[in-house]
Amino acid sequence: MSANGPDVSIYKAKATRTLIIISCTFVILLIAAYLLFPNGMVVTSKPQAAPPTRAKTEKANDVDAAIELFKQDSNSGIRQLIGLADAHNNEASLQLSAIYSSGNEVVPDRQKYLKYLKLSAKDGNPIAEDQLGVEYNNGTVDGEKKSMSKAFKLFKSSASKNEPRGIYHLGRMYWLGNACKKNIPEGIALIKRAADNGCEEAQYTYAGILWEGKDAAKDLNTAHEYASKAAAENVNDASNLLRLVDAEISISKPLTDESAYEIGNAYMILGQRDSARAAYRRGCYGKYESDDKDPQSPSCRAYFKLEMGIR
Repeated sequence: MSANGPDVSIYKAKATRTLIIISCTFVILLIAAYLLFPNGMVVTSKPQAAPPTRAKTEKANDVDAAIELFKQDSNSGIRQLIGLADAHNNEASLQLSAIYSSGNEVVPDRQKYLKYLKLSAKDGNPIAEDQLGVEYNNGTVDGEKKSMSKAFKLFKSSASKNEPRGIYHLGRMYWLGNACKKNIPEGIALIKRAADNGCEEAQYTYAGILWEGKDAAKDLNTAHEYASKAAAENVNDASNLLRLVDAEISISKPLTDESAYEIGNAYMILGQRDSARAAYRRGCYGKYESDDKDPQSPSCRAYFKLEMGIR
């Protein structure tokens, strides 16, 4: 310090050195940042997959477009479906299996049908899983033995995805004890579940179970309900089952002069001719065996036919 006050030059020198040090440090930091982040310090996020529903819709739209193309140009449509199937679109492979099975616009080809059915099932399509399970259960997979165990696994996978036919076939496996421990209550519960979800075969089977009354409590009214649904869908033999169910409902009614003809017909449906004869006679002669009868009444005519051995 001089006699005239502090020496300002000393402070200026120190300030200059400090600025030089700060500047050098900043330059070093910039160089380091460039070396560490050559593309710049940009914050990025992982790409997010499209929502499953959207992805599913897009896949479905692709198949729909291919089917429309198939209707106009079968060869181009098939090529497009094959491309989708190779990309693991299980709906496309299912459609191909249906095309080669039915021979729609192509020569029927069972090998290609099974090829694409297996591919669709492998890619998780529940309809294909059920259908392939039926093939294994029936022993109709070319070059392979009948395998109820493979069928059971396929039905179980299909049922887990709420496919009604898969649920039905799994229920039958449990009900009958095929490829699994027999579990009648579980089997019937699954069959009913499939029936309530619109599976016509399940409706027919469930109606039969309730009509027979062996593995479940006999319930003719509920059997009539499910048999009617199956018959409306033209399931094989459902109409006959409905007639049997209705016949039993009829014979459960009190036998009166008025109901005798209906009950007699019901016994005939059930193959109980003696009971039918008694019912027709009641309708013909009345409760008190009156001679005042009408020989042309339906009951009398049916009764006389049976008496004369006319079928």
